[in-house]
Amino acid sequence: NSVVPFAAIRHIGIDAVTIDDSRIVQPPADNDDITERGISTLIGLPVMNQSGAIIGNLDDVEFDPDNGQVSVLLVRSGGVLGIGGAYEAVPA
Repeated sequence: NSVVPFAAIRHIGIDAVTIDDSRIVQPPADNDDITERGISTLIGLPVMNQSGAIIGNLDDVEFDPDNGQVSVLLVRSGGVLGIGGAYEAVPA
């Protein structure tokens, strides 16, 4: 795995992230205080509302293009074996 500092990202598209120079790609931090998880490890996890009730499972996330923070969680509820169900965009 490799990481890129958010400030070095020029554009985030559907299938790619553009940067100016490949030399800014670096290995993940080797620091026990920093935990890094790929988005794929979060997909499918239960999402709870502020009352603690499970409202569905995480299907996708959206990022704020200005600061790189997660801005919206796409939550799927209902359905069987990934078919059907409803989607809700929940502010992060």
